[in-house]
Amino acid sequence: MDITKSVSAAAGITLFAGVAAAQHRSIGSVEMVTAPPATITIDAWESDVSMRLFYEGTFELQSDLEMDLGRDLRAGEVVLSYYLHFDPVNGSFTSLSGGIEFQGAEIVGVQAASAKLDASDALFGLDGVVYPTGSSPFRGAELSGAADNVWIEPDNTTLTIGSLAVAGGQDTLRVFVVEAIPAPGTASLAMIGLGLAARRRR
Repeated sequence: MDITKSVSAAAGITLFAGVAAAQHRSIGSVEMVTAPPATITIDAWESDVSMRLFYEGTFELQSDLEMDLGRDLRAGEVVLSYYLHFDPVNGSFTSLSGGIEFQGAEIVGVQAASAKLDASDALFGLDGVVYPTGSSPFRGAELSGAADNVWIEPDNTTLTIGSLAVAGGQDTLRVFVVEAIPAPGTASLAMIGLGLAARRRR
C-alpha cells in the first residue's frame, strides 16, 4: 500500500494519503458511497431513501477536538473520518433510520452540532468537494430533540440511527473511528495455535 503523509500546520492535522477505509457494514437506510459529488450543499445531493456515508481520510490530530457523542479526541490520535449526509428531495419532511457497523475498528466520537461541523470541514473535508460550511445553523443533527436520535452501541463498533428527521434542510454527522488494537498476548496466542495446528498435521 502506498502511504504518503502531508502536514498542514494551519489546519492542525496530518493527513495520511493512501490509507484504506475500515471494513464496515451498512444497516437500514445508510448507504456507503465511494465518493460524493463535487457539491454537497443543501438541495444539491438529495434522497428520500438513503443517508449517504463516505470516507474522508485518515488523520493524525495536532490538537484536541470536541465531540457531541462519545469522547473528545486527543492530540496525537490517528483517526479515520466519515461523513454522513441526509438531504431529502425538495425539502420535504422525511425521517430515516439505520446504522453503520465497523469491523476491526471502534467509534470514538461523533460531531453533530452545526458549528462543530462548520469548523471541522476545513480539517477533514475532501479536496474538491464543496461542503455546506456556514450555510445553515441547522445543517447538523439536533441530538437533544426528539426527531434526531443517534447513539453509539456499548461495544463501540456500531453507530445506530434511531431516526434522523429533516424538513427543508439537511442532517449531517462526522464520525471518527480508530482501528482496534489487539489485546496484549492475542497475536502471540494466535501464532502458538497456528504452530500447534501445523505440528499436528506433520
